[in-house]
Amino acid sequence: MTGASRRKRAQAVLFAAIMVVSMVAAGVGGLAGSAAALNVDDDTVIVSSSDRIQEGIDNATQNDSIDTVQIEEGEYTLSNSVVIDGSGATGLTVESAGDRSNTTITYEADNGTPAFAADAEGVTIRGLTIERGGESSTVAQGVRVAASSVEVSDNVINSTNNNDQTDNGILVTDQDSNGDPVENNVTGVTLTGNNVNGFPVGIATATQTSEDTVQDLTISSNKLNNNGVGVGFSERDGAAALGDEIDVTGNTLDGNGVGVYIFGDEVPCFAA
Repeated sequence: MTGASRRKRAQAVLFAAIMVVSMVAAGVGGLAGSAAALNVDDDTVIVSSSDRIQEGIDNATQNDSIDTVQIEEGEYTLSNSVVIDGSGATGLTVESAGDRSNTTITYEADNGTPAFAADAEGVTIRGLTIERGGESSTVAQGVRVAASSVEVSDNVINSTNNNDQTDNGILVTDQDSNGDPVENNVTGVTLTGNNVNGFPVGIATATQTSEDTVQDLTISSNKLNNNGVGVGFSERDGAAALGDEIDVTGNTLDGNGVGVYIFGDEVPCFAA
């Protein structure tokens, strides 16, 4: 794909689609055909290759003594989005029990849903390989963040769809995975050390509601490769303006149609 065609694709993505509301249909994400057993070790739920990821997260959110869900090395296929939400999920870490290169979670769905949705404050999603495929006509995501103090770090997030779409590797927004506005501004989110590849928009930040915004966002030390847009910012018509303290530093961008794309009249200053 030439630089010009990538730029045209990037413009189409940012103008037509990055702000489209994408909702997670109600359901439980898990490993197709897997058993229900989970292992609990002190403060950690351990999900093996035969167990359900969503069930492990739900188990953790119902037990105040558990703060971590570890996914053992293996290849996982999701049937629905994995949703981390509710007051019991505050501060929960979801991570690989081993090496991210050996912990691959694939989600293929022809809709605008994420593989992982962080809808609870203080969640960490770390050290996974996430592959998002399917042929959605709306904005599908690898990871969707709609809560404060969330960290998405040290993941590999790949698009496995070669068709021109509107998908995002990581989306930070003020609308949760059910399509509902967040109760407060989304603030204090950190995206760092991720390797995001092959999406129309690698990392996207978008406001979609009129009441709340995204602010105090750090996007640092990520590798963004072969995306239409490396990092994109947008405000839906009628939505609140993006907030202050958006910091984009130390990222590596290679082979993207556009490195950083800002849609709208005004986006707060950031360091590139």
